[in-house]
Amino acid sequence: MRRRRRANNANWKPEDSEKRIEKTMMRRNAMTILECSTAWAFRWYRNSFYCSYCDAKFVEPNVLREHVLQHLTESPTKRVFSKLRENNMIKIDISDWNCRLCGYRIESLDYLKEHLTSIHSKVFQEDFSDGVLPFKLELNGYHCQKCMMYFVSFANINAHMNTHYQNYICDACGKVFVSISRFRIHVQSHETGRFPCSCGEVFDTRGSRNSHNVRVHRKGVRYACPHCPDLFTTYYARIKHLVNVHPTLNTFNHDYDGKSFKRDLTHSVGRKYECPNCSCYFVSKSKLRKHVELTHQERPNETAV
Repeated sequence: MRRRRRANNANWKPEDSEKRIEKTMMRRNAMTILECSTAWAFRWYRNSFYCSYCDAKFVEPNVLREHVLQHLTESPTKRVFSKLRENNMIKIDISDWNCRLCGYRIESLDYLKEHLTSIHSKVFQEDFSDGVLPFKLELNGYHCQKCMMYFVSFANINAHMNTHYQNYICDACGKVFVSISRFRIHVQSHETGRFPCSCGEVFDTRGSRNSHNVRVHRKGVRYACPHCPDLFTTYYARIKHLVNVHPTLNTFNHDYDGKSFKRDLTHSVGRKYECPNCSCYFVSKSKLRKHVELTHQERPNETAV
């Protein structure tokens, strides 16, 4: 034990203390928000939603919301931070946002902070981040709570949040990111050298090889079934599985045509071009190219489609 402590002390750097302080202050702010309002925490991983209070997994946000109600009768604990990486911000749903202390309706994060400090004498660490990313988990798409832009998938709005929370900036291309984990994944795309694929093709960047694996070889499990252990490499494959294997668990009312149908499968037919960055499909190369430029702020290679 003494040797380990000495080794840790030898590797200690001043910025380590700063990071710990930042992490502590961020989480204090986030905990105050969760304790004093009806906002609740969740995680999103591989196109599934997870309850931050018990780790239960859901494919639909409305089902997750019904589940979380049982947790809101108790005060949140530090468990909501247990799966976060480093100084990452916690995702919260604010679809039905009220002050827990007096029931007052809350319209925005800034208003909540002002209300809690002036009416209930709560304290926020103003020199540090609030520690939360606010979302409204709606049935048919998602509106950004900062600029009200509309997104069809949570993957898209999740990436969009980088534009509002510019915590990390890439020196190579200027792109900004909300968390250190997103930033590190992006930095790998700029690594140059020789990156061979198992099929024999060699790429000059790690990002090119990763994109090739996703498009050509479907490497990596990207989609998990919320009802059984099955895993899938494409969004469409998971939807097809849900319809064929779990038909009674995945029936929804579609607002556009008023019909009850197996979610997403009908409207995925004919979509031949899949975005390499998210779960969206498109009927033409031009629509995919426009989507990538607008949503992911980059120009796809011709080989990407």
